Amino acid sequence: MSKKILVIDDDPKMLVLERTILVQGGFAVETASDGVEGLEKLQAGRYDGIVLDVMMPRMDGYETAQQIKKLEAHKTTPIVMVTASTERSAMSQGFRSGAIAFLTKPFTAKKFLSMIQTIIR
Repeated sequence: MSKKILVIDDDPKMLVLERTILVQGGFAVETASDGVEGLEKLQAGRYDGIVLDVMMPRMDGYETAQQIKKLEAHKTTPIVMVTASTERSAMSQGFRSGAIAFLTKPFTAKKFLSMIQTIIR
């Protein structure tokens, strides 16, 4: 059975790219276009991992991660944050918010898939 991943990103092109890479890697993938929609999907279903963009409207990735960790069914679900920011403070804030890994855009398909396969087994 495929591991199920929720990709949350406000950029439609990134959603398609990340979804395509993950599906080709053997994962089942659902998407959400922002943190609010992502939380709704998480409350309705079970996921083995979450790929989460940092900079989004309505609710940024840091707040979204904090809210995810409050959901009983997802307290231990691994979160991989993806961002264009290269600042160490962004990474630190991501880890404090509940992420277990951080990937900086742009990234290669190979690097992205390898990270996800390592984290979500």
